[in-house]
Amino acid sequence: MAGAAHADGIDPVKGAFGETKYIFDTRLRMEDVDQDPLPEDASALTLRLRLGFETGKAWNTALLVEGEAVIPLEDDYRPDPAVAEMLAYPVVADDEAYEINRFQFTNTSLPGTTLTLGRQRILLDDQRFIGNSGWRQNEQTFDAFRMVNRTVTNLVLDATYLNRVNRVNGPDSPQGVYKGDGFLLNGAYQTKIGKISAFGYLLDFEPITNIPAGINPIRDSTSTYGLRFAGDKPVGKIKLAYAASYATQTDYGDNPLDFDLGYLSADLTATFRQFGFGVGTEIMEGNGLAGAAGKGFTTPLGTLHKFQGWADKFLTTPPNGLEDLYANASVNLKGVGVLDTLGFIVSYHDYNAEAIAADYGSEWNASLAASTSVSTSCSSTPTTSRASCCRPARPANCGRRSNSFGDAGAGAARHDFLTTEGKQAMSYLAPAEFVTKMVDAGESKIFMSTRDTLIRAFMAGAILALAAVFAVMVTQQTGYPIIGAILFPVGFCMLYLLGFDLVTGVFVLAPLALLDKRPGVTLGGVLRNWGLVFCGNFAGAFTVAVLMSTIFTYAFTTEPNPIGQFIAHVGESRTIGYKEHGMAGMLTLFVRAMLCNWMVSTGVVGAMISTTVGGKVLAMWMPIMVFFAMTFEHSVVNMFLFPSGILMGANFNWADYFIWNEIPTIVGNIVGGLAFTGLTLYSTHMKTAPKRALKLAA
Repeated sequence: MAGAAHADGIDPVKGAFGETKYIFDTRLRMEDVDQDPLPEDASALTLRLRLGFETGKAWNTALLVEGEAVIPLEDDYRPDPAVAEMLAYPVVADDEAYEINRFQFTNTSLPGTTLTLGRQRILLDDQRFIGNSGWRQNEQTFDAFRMVNRTVTNLVLDATYLNRVNRVNGPDSPQGVYKGDGFLLNGAYQTKIGKISAFGYLLDFEPITNIPAGINPIRDSTSTYGLRFAGDKPVGKIKLAYAASYATQTDYGDNPLDFDLGYLSADLTATFRQFGFGVGTEIMEGNGLAGAAGKGFTTPLGTLHKFQGWADKFLTTPPNGLEDLYANASVNLKGVGVLDTLGFIVSYHDYNAEAIAADYGSEWNASLAASTSVSTSCSSTPTTSRASCCRPARPANCGRRSNSFGDAGAGAARHDFLTTEGKQAMSYLAPAEFVTKMVDAGESKIFMSTRDTLIRAFMAGAILALAAVFAVMVTQQTGYPIIGAILFPVGFCMLYLLGFDLVTGVFVLAPLALLDKRPGVTLGGVLRNWGLVFCGNFAGAFTVAVLMSTIFTYAFTTEPNPIGQFIAHVGESRTIGYKEHGMAGMLTLFVRAMLCNWMVSTGVVGAMISTTVGGKVLAMWMPIMVFFAMTFEHSVVNMFLFPSGILMGANFNWADYFIWNEIPTIVGNIVGGLAFTGLTLYSTHMKTAPKRALKLAA
């Protein structure tokens, strides 16, 4: 997801930030492994979240910053082979991790040259030797300086110096970081029949203590030189793709081993319409020695899952080498029912030792992949206060003006009561007027673009999380919770005055547009809005949770300070505490969530009652103070409190948080906001019942 705003005629730095593109990426992944002879099957359900931004260019230089979190939702697996835990389970290398994934400056001042400095993603050729291992949740990145030159037509020269490799195991793993000096040199020339690449990779890693010798990176200190040729060519109605690589590898730097090994691969694939068939071989030599002296050809920085089968049995080449003979077949279909594409791949691998006559076995792989998309078009109308996103099902009045405020968007319409002389009498909307604005606001949210919805929701979650930290800090310092409750609404007022959105607000506003039968409004549109705002709120609140947990623990090197301990205790009491009471605890949680959004949604409406900033703030402040003082359950505040507690080692897990707090809180917030605020105001002020006739005595 990316959004950009161009700025002309202003200084370079301001212009660069005005052209910022935002990064929002999530991936929910489930992996099950049944591996003999281990007694347990692995079951890993993990959520990856990436948030960041990339600025435009100032003095031909752009900045990209991206944070990453990998959150285990089901953790019945061994996440790290270097750690002696969960030994009865197979390895699924998706450990819990929170880190800066990328932080890089990119400069294009030199003609035909791109310079990149910082933590970055590097993919070379087919990623056999250098890649990001994108199959895993936590990708591999490099702290490096890279220069790519394209001055000569069809020629690309690529040179990199690196001193740190951030591996897929995560920063907390003993083998999660490789340090040392590395030089990556790659030159590629494109011909009419294919691309010829020459490469040299010099890696000198520092040793890591307290890990098995077989996976110590100093053994992977190597110098590798090679050639690769890859291309494709149509032959009648058949398209042929071909590739071949050759490389030699020796020990390098402080590697205690002595070896000189070779590598060879060849691949041929034929594609006819939607059908494909390919064959190939890959040979990696070994030195044939037993024990700690044994060593096979190694590619420690490659995307290893892409090669030699998907079971990942040969991430380390055996000392006797490896010969992999494989064949694959594929079918790719388009327009299958509601699916845009449907693809099926099956492959077979036969493994043998290279140095001796030994059969390592065989492997079958199969993959089924489908994709679908929803097409939308967005435009901005000069007379409106927002960009309107028009969907195919919406009638011709798409883009109708919606003047609203807070949860309804920026640019509130002013409906002051005026005297006959045109002087303002009061800055206040009558109930029938502000309820109409509530319905307009709901419609506006449903047709808002995905980009704007996510940005506004992210900022709302982040600001409310900071307000929660502020209230907790005040409570801790004064010893009086009521003072924290009095001051907490400052965050709520800030985010609504800035036109940002909380999911608790759209829970109330969006359904009113559906109930009012606004043109083009559907249940799917309401649910889409709810889902996007929820994701944005969670992302914003979680970002603040990571940042504040870093502060409370000195970057996770000490126990939490008193404020952090208080937050962790809140999470325990409002998850495990409910869980201990079973269904009675669940009912209590639901009721507290209902009452919460009764008050919070009243604060949302308060932003529409007055047409002055002071009036809006006062109308929002009162109900928000009530909900916080009475410790009701607010889904967005909890998106900060509970992840913070988990990050700081509280005695509950992600399953406890979602099952015994977040999900019931969301349901309670929906019911409470609609039942006590949205539907009551709509039914009595929008759909007013006929007045009773006045009967006069005869």
